[in-house]
Amino acid sequence: MKCMSAMLAMTVATWVAPAWAQSESAEMHVSGSVTAAASCSISISNGGVVDFGHIPYASLSQSSTTDLGTTTRTATVLCDTPTRFAIGVFDNRADTLNPSMLSCGHCLGMGSTAAQRPVGFYALEFLDDPIVDGVAQTIMFSNDLSSWEMFFGNFLTPQDRTPSSNGRKFVAAGSGSPVVIAATTLSIQFHVHAFLESRDTMAITQPTAIDGSSTLEIIYL
Repeated sequence: MKCMSAMLAMTVATWVAPAWAQSESAEMHVSGSVTAAASCSISISNGGVVDFGHIPYASLSQSSTTDLGTTTRTATVLCDTPTRFAIGVFDNRADTLNPSMLSCGHCLGMGSTAAQRPVGFYALEFLDDPIVDGVAQTIMFSNDLSSWEMFFGNFLTPQDRTPSSNGRKFVAAGSGSPVVIAATTLSIQFHVHAFLESRDTMAITQPTAIDGSSTLEIIYL
């Protein structure tokens, strides 16, 4: 009843307010949108899926990680006009990464067990030159979208993480100098290298899913 009384009192007070009070103020709204000069889309081969199938628990190491090997995927970007851009990544399972791996700036989480223990980790490694509008160009990396390095074989570090020595936050295409070039189409291979935690770390008592998830994002320059 107290809530109903308060609401009623507010209604009555508003109803009996003098007419001149209604014109003492007016609201203004500012709206619109900011759009890029061009529109680009990004996709990953095989739908962005890497499936390791069923892995026998007994095949895992008791005390050390198990290397699941490397799987290659291709990221493809399509723009409606030549556009300068870079690619970054977000780890959608960052909270499942083993705390002991936090110093690995480019390591991405692969989910948790029912007891909230880490399942494993993986990394996205860029080794190969991108193909821009049908021509091979130079792969480049950056941490700040301003200064670019022409390195080969760097891992992509999530944008909200501190990069490790062999990881960078952004990858892009250059033309042999540390300057990003404009592209209408870009195709770049990367390698997904995955590891499972030890049996001691997971300590599972039931089937457990590998649940890594990350998002590649276009950053317009």
